[in-house]
Amino acid sequence: MERYFVSFLALLVIAASPGFAQQNCPLPPSIQPRSAAENIFSDAQEVDLGDAMAETIALRINVVENDQLIAHLRELGDQLVQHLPPTHLKFRFYLIDLPEVNAFSIAGGRIYVSRKIVAFARNDDEVAGILAHELGHIVTHQSAIEMTRAFRDVLGVTQVGNRDDIFRKYHQYVENFRRGKRNRNRQEEKHQIVADQVSIYALARAGFRVQALPDFWDRFNQLHGKAGSWFTDLFGSTTPEQHRLRDMVKNTASLPPGCADRPPSTEVSSFQAWQQAVVEYEGNTHSESLPGLISKHRLTMRLRSEVTNLRFSPDGKYLLAQDDGGIHILTRDPFSPRFYIPASDAREAQFSPDSASVVFETYGMRAESWSIAAQKRTSVHEITIHDACMQSQLSPDGKLLACMTEGGPLLLIDVTNSSVVYEKKDFYIPSLTEFFKLLIFVVAENPAEDNAEEEFHFANLKFSPDGHYFVASHMADFGRSASLLFDLTTRREASMPGSIRDAIEENFAFIAPDKIVGINRSSPGKSHILKLPSGERVGQVTLANGIHMRGATHGNFLIVGPMKEEPIGIISLDTGKFAAGIKQHTTDVWDGVIATERVNGELALHIGGTSDALATVQLQETRLGRLVVGAVSPDLNYLAVSTRSRGAVWDLSRDVRVFHARRFNGIGFAGNSAYAHFPKFQQWPASIGLLHVDTGAANEYREFKDEIVAQHGLYLVTTRPHKPGVASADADVRVEDIVSGQVLWSRFFAGSIPQMTFDSSSKAVLMRWAVASKGGEEELKSSPELKRSAGKEDLLCEVADASLGGLIASFIVKTNNGSVHYFRGSASREWVAMEATGDQLLTFALPSGEERGHFFGENATLSPSGMMAVNSAKREVTLYDLATSEVRQQYRFAESVSLKAFSEDGKRLLVFTNDQTVYVLDTASSLGAEPALASNPVN
Repeated sequence: MERYFVSFLALLVIAASPGFAQQNCPLPPSIQPRSAAENIFSDAQEVDLGDAMAETIALRINVVENDQLIAHLRELGDQLVQHLPPTHLKFRFYLIDLPEVNAFSIAGGRIYVSRKIVAFARNDDEVAGILAHELGHIVTHQSAIEMTRAFRDVLGVTQVGNRDDIFRKYHQYVENFRRGKRNRNRQEEKHQIVADQVSIYALARAGFRVQALPDFWDRFNQLHGKAGSWFTDLFGSTTPEQHRLRDMVKNTASLPPGCADRPPSTEVSSFQAWQQAVVEYEGNTHSESLPGLISKHRLTMRLRSEVTNLRFSPDGKYLLAQDDGGIHILTRDPFSPRFYIPASDAREAQFSPDSASVVFETYGMRAESWSIAAQKRTSVHEITIHDACMQSQLSPDGKLLACMTEGGPLLLIDVTNSSVVYEKKDFYIPSLTEFFKLLIFVVAENPAEDNAEEEFHFANLKFSPDGHYFVASHMADFGRSASLLFDLTTRREASMPGSIRDAIEENFAFIAPDKIVGINRSSPGKSHILKLPSGERVGQVTLANGIHMRGATHGNFLIVGPMKEEPIGIISLDTGKFAAGIKQHTTDVWDGVIATERVNGELALHIGGTSDALATVQLQETRLGRLVVGAVSPDLNYLAVSTRSRGAVWDLSRDVRVFHARRFNGIGFAGNSAYAHFPKFQQWPASIGLLHVDTGAANEYREFKDEIVAQHGLYLVTTRPHKPGVASADADVRVEDIVSGQVLWSRFFAGSIPQMTFDSSSKAVLMRWAVASKGGEEELKSSPELKRSAGKEDLLCEVADASLGGLIASFIVKTNNGSVHYFRGSASREWVAMEATGDQLLTFALPSGEERGHFFGENATLSPSGMMAVNSAKREVTLYDLATSEVRQQYRFAESVSLKAFSEDGKRLLVFTNDQTVYVLDTASSLGAEPALASNPVN
């Protein structure tokens, strides 16, 4: 990165300014004063509105934190701003990570530009055109006008006051916005045209080439200069994109003579150097702000994430093992780590056909190639296309990306320049089941963290191992199907024989560069092995409908799953029999040598199905992914976390990892002991384990058979449904003290059991029902007053003493006719915190249940001393005083926050980040904090 900055800064000295400002260019006619009825916000109030908006999506957007990298963007923006009318707005420019070519602005002056826009642009003029367009939204106060209308329609508000009042009203609007009018399409198009007009004039006044914006728009939307006409308008066939292009050209032509005469820039080297740096920036280091820091240390013996992808290189010399943190590259002989690729957002990595490189794409649609010999990245490309990919697959050489778009076409994209090599229109027609899954996915504003890593795989998109062929298939309803055989050497679609088309409808796999195996849907026990591209049948194998499969990297083996007893198995295609069952979720084979991960985290090489390992190796620890469970002892001396397959317990006072165990689903500390709930795994039954953290001894404390149990700290909850197999209907719920085994209380829930959240530190349990549910209706029968105040879409909440079962409070949480969806809650004996869609977090005072605080964030942690710690951004925690709803402190960490917990007295806060660093902070200090610098796009 240092090399880039030296050359980049030198170039800026030569070519810092795009040209002379055009003094004879007028102001755009769209910039006109607005009446108070249209815009209730002054400039200062609009800045406050922007700050409130900025908090709403702080958890969802990564802002690039590199002042040198952003400096050029700010320079372009500042040059535009100085040629616009004076204002009291605060203009700020940010680079962000988004998986799409996009930019947006919010009230008050914040403009966010995705790195993909920089990658797609050809020069400074085009980037300036994007900024000018967003400035057009801001200087015409479009967000403020929209919020004026929204406040009036939804809240009945016609004026706003100070900053606190604006924040409060904005929170109220977010809670109720679904009740507002939805006909925004026409207004949206009008706003875009106004912003385009402002941008043309702003570009001209600041000395940029005005044609750059129409050029960018034309290229991005692939209009090829087609802007429609009166004739296409008459028949309604002019698209909104064509309308906008026509208006841009019209506005450019209307500029006074000499105003837009700047020729195209011939000096692009400085832009290209900056563009390359923006694309290559990895953002591995982040600043910290830790007021009141007591201690900070990275755990010496860390927990390693489970391996999710194992692949041999085609020549058998290397192995890659991919986990939540990145990609480990190992030599096979000797079996040892060679180097590591940090790539926490990478999809499945693979070796190139010549075994010289590792290639992968990220969830943000970046394609990277890493040299094994040089142990460094050799190329990186931002893939910039108009429509997002619903599903994608990178070719083995990393040069082509198969992309199934939301609009239906299947595209093959040249990674180096994002050009479309081939397009198969109407390839994807969703089945009814897929349609509803897709609908849920699209409309979900805040999917549960448990589903954050799940992907939809509606089609089969696969490249041959040598990169010669691409084969795709999709089976829709009523026998409709789509398929494609594409020859990558000629870059043309090839004729597909009927035998191949039939075999690939449900699922298929390459088992060699010129062979595939597909599931025979009507008779899966007689599935066929076929030659490619002829379709000749050369073998048969017994399979089953609904399984996933992949060919071994080398050798006549097929990896399939899930199996009845194991997650995956290996079939020998020579014998047609199972060669091995694999107890983990990933494996690979190279000529009979099987690579697996052991329960303890070691990688092992085996021959066939033998249990004896040829060689083993322990990988380095990397960043953790999503935690299944995490807990801290009341004195903050002990820490326990579990991922999807492994867990660990540490004595923080000695920096010792006392236990390294299989996954546990719950854990609680009692003095020097921990009680952990281990689910059934292989031959081990479900049980509670007693872990002596001071000595390192462990023993089984209690075994379970068919009970439905869940552990919450030191509480064990057993559910006994009256109707076998239906846990959500009439059921008895029993709460026990895990340490003593004593039944603390039990209760029969009629209709349906509530969602229950225990807080061990405050000994409180939050129970909640939908009012319209059978359980909610039954519970409200004993509370006529609450029933009268409850709407059918509201929630009934009860807070009880977790140790005694006695009721502390009962109240109704309003959803504003379904406008707010609550999905997570927690309670102390004095407060309830509820998380809702839109990253909202609401607090309720007990015992009245009065709604008190409105915040943006997630994963609220309540302290016994009346404070609440909230993840207000991925690396940021904000501490609030619950009584006043005021910020007590704000902390910023170098890595994403995985877990946080207060000490028993609430005076200290422990934060655990995904690089396994433990922070302990004094919560007594109280300093002001700025709102999170990220925003939600408001169009």
